[in-house]
Amino acid sequence: MAKKDQKRKTSSVSLSVEYLEKGTTQVENKFLEQYLPLANPLHSQVYLYGLYNASNNIPKSFDDIAKDLNLTEEEVLASFKFWENEGLVIVSQTRPYTVSYLSVYNAIPLEVRQGLYDYSELSQELSTLSISKVKGFDIAEIQKVVTAKGIEIPAVKQILNYLITFRKFTSFPAILREFKKYAAEAKTCEEVNELISKNQLTVGAIIEIKKNLLYKNTELEPDARELKLFEKWQKLGYDQNSLMPVATYVSKHFPSPTMFVMDSIVEELADKKILTAMNVNTYLVEKEQFRKLAIEVNKNLGNFEGDLTAIIENYISKWLDLGYTPDSIKTIASICYKYKEINSPQKMDQYIDILNEDNITSEEDVKKLLQTFEENDVAIREIIKSASSQHLISSFDRDLYIYATKTLNYSDEILMLAAEKVKGKVYPINEIIKILQPIYDEGARTVDEVKKSLSKVKDKKVKTKLDPNTHIIGSKDEQIKDFEKALPNISSIVDLRLFD
Repeated sequence: MAKKDQKRKTSSVSLSVEYLEKGTTQVENKFLEQYLPLANPLHSQVYLYGLYNASNNIPKSFDDIAKDLNLTEEEVLASFKFWENEGLVIVSQTRPYTVSYLSVYNAIPLEVRQGLYDYSELSQELSTLSISKVKGFDIAEIQKVVTAKGIEIPAVKQILNYLITFRKFTSFPAILREFKKYAAEAKTCEEVNELISKNQLTVGAIIEIKKNLLYKNTELEPDARELKLFEKWQKLGYDQNSLMPVATYVSKHFPSPTMFVMDSIVEELADKKILTAMNVNTYLVEKEQFRKLAIEVNKNLGNFEGDLTAIIENYISKWLDLGYTPDSIKTIASICYKYKEINSPQKMDQYIDILNEDNITSEEDVKKLLQTFEENDVAIREIIKSASSQHLISSFDRDLYIYATKTLNYSDEILMLAAEKVKGKVYPINEIIKILQPIYDEGARTVDEVKKSLSKVKDKKVKTKLDPNTHIIGSKDEQIKDFEKALPNISSIVDLRLFD
């Protein structure tokens, strides 16, 4: 047992901070495969014995190692010098000699290291930083960049301290990537300060943008791709203020709001030369209003799915520019679906063109139009009922009714009288117009005059009882064809622009 007053023995061999950072003290496969087969057995014996003692914190001097291996100190020193030349250890220049083991994976041969900043000096300087917080911190890799770029050691410490302490990097590959960026642009502390100030503005802006995205799974610290994306936006003319409304918009309308989702919106804005925060906000508010209106239009047209982009880009702004209010546009969509048998925005656009030509543009005009359709349907339904038909009202029926009541100026009473002549017919409104048109051409205008003329018309009633289902219109095209047989000049009677 050692005596209590015995001095603790100083060891000549130790593991470097870099070696310890790798988290292992085992003999690495790379040493066994790459170095052991080529080395003198004596050199390998010294290397492995020294590594064993350093790994187990067994203090050994050069003299101890020489005695244990039955070698001279000169032979031990020569072996360690061999490994120093291979880049696996560092040997002190003066007695008593000390050896520091380096990581096999970052071995820098002595002839290369001699062209670098002194490794021991750099290692000592960086030991004041919190490099232990960084997994796999590799001083040798930092040393290569320092030598290649000629950056001053105080500036190196400043950059690394900023990245570790303030940017909170914990991954060495990320630190090395950022360190290389700084080293490419700055050599002195003054230049580093200027670059950090500039980058802090960028990082700060990105963090605020990401906060505005309100995405729970987003890491606020920007990564390389986000920094590059922000740089792209800056080149397009955007800054933090003009990007904040985009972040807010994306956070509200996308399930996974990220800067990469924002990019498509920014590109859209850039294409339209919308750059200032005020104009960006105005555009996005309008875009959302258009989107909501497009949803309502699509729904009122009877569609609950489908691409809204075509409605928004091709029609909404056009209809608004024509003077139609959002409420009017929604009402017209309902009219199209309920009364015009239109369920596509393309056809609705054609119908709006017709309404515009007829100067039906105000909200009041559109409300009256809807009321007219509702009232007309009540009348048409009664007329069809008088004809003993179960025919469903079609948009063609509505146009024929308008023709009869507006152009021919016949009352519902007259149409009901004519209905008596066409009981059981598949298309009763067709048949009514076929009867009334010749009577009108002969000059009959009043109820009495029409009654007199109708008395001479042979009934077109269906004598046999038909299946009620056959009275329901098969298609609007069939109804139009049926009408064309009797009145070829149908286009002068009914506007067929929506029937193609």
